Amino acid sequence: MHTRTILKLKDLSVCGQLLASFDGPENIIIKSCLLPICCALFFYLIITYYHLQEYLWRFYDADWKTGLCDKLQSMQRFFGLHPSGELDKETLAVMKRPRCGLSDVEQFGGTIRWKKRTLSYRITGSNLPSSASKIHKVFREAWKLWSSVVPMKFRKRSRKEADIVICFHKGDHEDGTPFDGKGGILAHAFLPGSGIGGDVHFDADEDWSFNSTAAHEFGHALGLPHSSDPGAIMYPSYNFAPNYELQLSFRDVKDVQNLYGEFSSIQKMKHYFTDWTQKGSFPKQTNRE
Repeated sequence: MHTRTILKLKDLSVCGQLLASFDGPENIIIKSCLLPICCALFFYLIITYYHLQEYLWRFYDADWKTGLCDKLQSMQRFFGLHPSGELDKETLAVMKRPRCGLSDVEQFGGTIRWKKRTLSYRITGSNLPSSASKIHKVFREAWKLWSSVVPMKFRKRSRKEADIVICFHKGDHEDGTPFDGKGGILAHAFLPGSGIGGDVHFDADEDWSFNSTAAHEFGHALGLPHSSDPGAIMYPSYNFAPNYELQLSFRDVKDVQNLYGEFSSIQKMKHYFTDWTQKGSFPKQTNRE
């Protein structure tokens, strides 16, 4: 496919034909009115093409050799759209959704995971968008989603070094993936490992209500890739309402259990008993498909 198919540049030829149809000095006023419209369409298509190229480069490893149409079709298939290779309104709507900054075709693999069962995390920086107590509560609940299905524990630290450092940044924060201000990319995380591995960065310019965003990025910190399931926490676009009671999808559970295993029978009994003594109810079963 030619690149012009993506943007339907035939619209420009229609404008040209329309201008040509009003040839002659007697139509100069009509042409002067149509010309700004055609110029605006031209610049709109150029800007849209730039954003498309940037989106596919960032999230689908597009380059001049692979061709944008093939990558656009890959993106459309990932999001359950018709793989037309054209930049239609449904595709544009997906591109405009707030999302995670990690690639949708990132190669994770089952060996990229933490080797220990207890991980520490620490919240740093001065750009906190809300009270520290509220942020701590949100993060605690997000970690609990994952620890409820795998034999892992997450401990918060205040001063000491931690496995996972969580912070809020604005714009370029010197990790190679700058934030873009309000909207667009809300956060990103790094795969498990030493140094920056496992760290999670949130965009401080956002209006934060980040239950689903935190749970999603913590999934990356554990080694999970993006999921094409719209109901999954690991779906790249954030689909959940602010007050929605989050739960892991069947795919989320299976993917994280493939990395860290399941609870043994004794661990399950202990887990259920702990939850019962703390809340007076048994934990919910997360097995929806």
